[in-house]
Amino acid sequence: RENFDLTFFPEGGALLSVPYQCIAFKAIGKDGFSKEIKGVIIDSKGDTLNHFQSRHKGMGTFTMFNAKPDNPLHVIATSSDGVTKRFDFPKAETTGFALRVRPRQNGLSYEILKPETTEWPEKMFLLGHTRGSIALMHEINPGRAFGNLSFSNFMAGISHFMLIDHRGNILSERLVFVPEQKEPEWHIIPDKATYDVREKVTLNINIRDTEGRPVKGHFSVSITDSQKVHPDSLAGNILSDLLLT
Repeated sequence: RENFDLTFFPEGGALLSVPYQCIAFKAIGKDGFSKEIKGVIIDSKGDTLNHFQSRHKGMGTFTMFNAKPDNPLHVIATSSDGVTKRFDFPKAETTGFALRVRPRQNGLSYEILKPETTEWPEKMFLLGHTRGSIALMHEINPGRAFGNLSFSNFMAGISHFMLIDHRGNILSERLVFVPEQKEPEWHIIPDKATYDVREKVTLNINIRDTEGRPVKGHFSVSITDSQKVHPDSLAGNILSDLLLT
């Protein structure tokens, strides 16, 4: 049986004393590979506050409710091979901001979280960019610290969101993956309906965008035996290599 480590990542940067906040986590074994786990969050009185379980390669998320700095928490986690360990949970902070982002149909929703003791700066701005190209920059109204964003404003790939005050200080950050919204249409037509064994096959490949125009670019084709090669939807591919790494 192998030992493992567990790390928590509060959305927006730090765990705050707010009504709710999303927490991501990742478990890694001593060999450096992911470890599947499940666990519980326990407060200073010994009460169980929440349960969580990894979804893919030791990673997962859960929602933390009403974290308080005067109520230290710890985690009891058990790995898939039966190892149980205790971890300290991050301490809740009474000052700061956290940017919460959620996907929705054709866009994103955002919300700015803060403890009651944190005062709004003189001005606050939400900035978003994709690979250095600015897609969003607007001032936040403290009376409406939430809103919706359309995917059409962003290029496909990883977008970086930041909360910035009037002095240029970054108060919270968030990375969000924006999927391709206008995928091209592929038309692949063989020159014959059936073929003999090892007979030459000629394919006519036509790629057009959503407006019917030919797509310009560099393309590659891979041909495999569908009965022997089963693509893994979670494995690396051209899309993930270009947009996620």
